[in-house]
Amino acid sequence: MPIIPIPYHFSTTITQKDLFINRKNDIGKIVRALSGFQMNNISVIGERKIGKSSLLYYISKYEELPDIKTVFFDFQNKAEAKIFYEQICSEQITDSSQKIAYFLDELESASSFGETFFKKLRSVANKPNIALVTASRAPLSTICPEFSDDSSPFYNIFVPQSLTNFSKEDTIELITETPKRVGLKLKPEQFFTHDEIRLIVKLSNCHPWKIQLYSYYFFEAKVNNIIEKNEVKLQIREALKMQSGQKELLPVLNSDIDIREVLSTDVSPLIKNLFQFLIEIATEYATKKYIG
Repeated sequence: MPIIPIPYHFSTTITQKDLFINRKNDIGKIVRALSGFQMNNISVIGERKIGKSSLLYYISKYEELPDIKTVFFDFQNKAEAKIFYEQICSEQITDSSQKIAYFLDELESASSFGETFFKKLRSVANKPNIALVTASRAPLSTICPEFSDDSSPFYNIFVPQSLTNFSKEDTIELITETPKRVGLKLKPEQFFTHDEIRLIVKLSNCHPWKIQLYSYYFFEAKVNNIIEKNEVKLQIREALKMQSGQKELLPVLNSDIDIREVLSTDVSPLIKNLFQFLIEIATEYATKKYIG
């Protein structure tokens, strides 16, 4: 039987237009802020893997922004960060009639650039034809240096925008629409059942990365009859690390998921096996045998 490609994606920034689903309200806020009589600077704040990079990339590459040129820089990419640093410090970004929005991802990685960089960046961002849209885990007030000459702080020129989990409805849309968006021709029995969707919603708690994570491995189990236990275990370790070891990350331990109910509902046998494996991982973690 041929292997069917997995439509879900959790390992890196989503760059394919058809794979980006939801965030309509967040996109609208940023577009409206950039489309005003004078462009506003936006600081997008959210925890790791909540979808900040994907959001900035999508708007900069695919959203309609009339008369505004968009430029995306990933500050985790040292080459891109260096290019932008040199442009700012050598004052290559000058006044012009062209409106430009710079989307600066992972701004924490620029904290080592120091006061001079952020002063010049603030000066650039004050130009009427230029706007900055930044993404960071923490508020800019905690990651950008205070200026030694008591001038107005860098973060004062930004409108903060928090990025949070999906709604339940958006979570279900991502689970059900992704295979269709990429054009997969699945048989009726290969689509997730209502109970399987409900299980992913509960396991993920509507966190975008975890929705993709569970959908990815559940799809692989259901459609391709494959369970990569070592790989799953590594990803759960990453998930634990992401949340600094908080036990609520693994909701298979929570009382709102009835294990017996899951095993007796319309869930495919291999997904049930995978779910039981998740319980084993959660139990190991809870008894402090898993993370060392």
